[in-house]
Amino acid sequence: MKKWLITGATGFVGSQYLKKLLLDSSDEIFLLVREKRGESVNQRCEQIINKLFDKSSSENLEEYSTRIHIIEGQISEPQFGLEASVYEKLVTNVNYIFHSAATTSFTKAIEQARATNVNSVVEMVNFAKDIKTRSELKKFIYISTAYVNGKARIEAKESELVKSAEFFNSYEQSKHEAETIIRSNWDDLPIVIARPSIIIGDSKTGEYWNLNTIYFFLKMYASGNKLALGSPNNQIDVVPIDYVINALFYIQQKDERGRCYVISAGTKSTSIISLYKISKAVLTKYKKNAANCYFISAYLGLLVLNALKLYKKLINCTKKTSYAERLLSFCPYLIMKQGIQSDKTQKELAKNGVHLPDLEHYFPTIVKGYLRK
Repeated sequence: MKKWLITGATGFVGSQYLKKLLLDSSDEIFLLVREKRGESVNQRCEQIINKLFDKSSSENLEEYSTRIHIIEGQISEPQFGLEASVYEKLVTNVNYIFHSAATTSFTKAIEQARATNVNSVVEMVNFAKDIKTRSELKKFIYISTAYVNGKARIEAKESELVKSAEFFNSYEQSKHEAETIIRSNWDDLPIVIARPSIIIGDSKTGEYWNLNTIYFFLKMYASGNKLALGSPNNQIDVVPIDYVINALFYIQQKDERGRCYVISAGTKSTSIISLYKISKAVLTKYKKNAANCYFISAYLGLLVLNALKLYKKLINCTKKTSYAERLLSFCPYLIMKQGIQSDKTQKELAKNGVHLPDLEHYFPTIVKGYLRK
């Protein structure tokens, strides 16, 4: 039987992968979760399960609960900060790892980003080695990002990790450092890397939890804002969550190691103006005040963002990141002339029944999902 350790189960990717395992397998699952904002790990997990399944699934929830084991721990601490007996129980029971926990903020200082994104990988690799010495580790799936090569993301070959990359933000840099550690261990461990691009809602339901990334712009369109970031003909690489999860489910079934899958739209990425036109049509249909937008170069947005960072550094500002900074931090993903290379991954996935849906067909559903929020 497959026995998983999943990190990031309270996030969007980790929770949707958990749901897929519960629905389409009989696997046993250990969730490594931390207390947050006064909520216990049991409370957080209960909220996630209730969010994943509606009341009509109540009969199955009892069966699901027998397969889920909740472990309170810290992914970035040695042995996850667990008591020796609890850690040993994990080591002797787990034979599959799914590591998706990460800070995805583009605005954190590099030290803060490393504390989660790099340190957690160090501890997860140590955990994987401990499993290997006591029993057998079958698969270790690490969730990286399609933007791991920073400013070299377009020039880089599919699955390549550029050694001397420069980065737009601490998220990219910390994920690059983490993937470097992962790759240094994949000869000894059955590691597979998955690199999704910008993940948006479910292509069939529009469901999404975290209204960041392109949802910033849907908010701008819906509020009647006449200014929009990005050159109209630039490309934006987005993938729906259901495509990502189906790809990951396919990957976990393969007996392999040392592979890197790029789960992006690639040559099927779309222009900013196309997204805007689809969004406007849906918003207008639902009588939202969608104005005709004037597009401002994202390069200008980057200049403003860098000026803000410099100003805050000069005055030693410790205030919370503003909405404007979070919005402008998305500018590096609006200056691309093409999507992230993923032809090889797309072909393999399609050959095995995992198809990237046509954005023009599903994006209206994404906009409707936003409106429901």
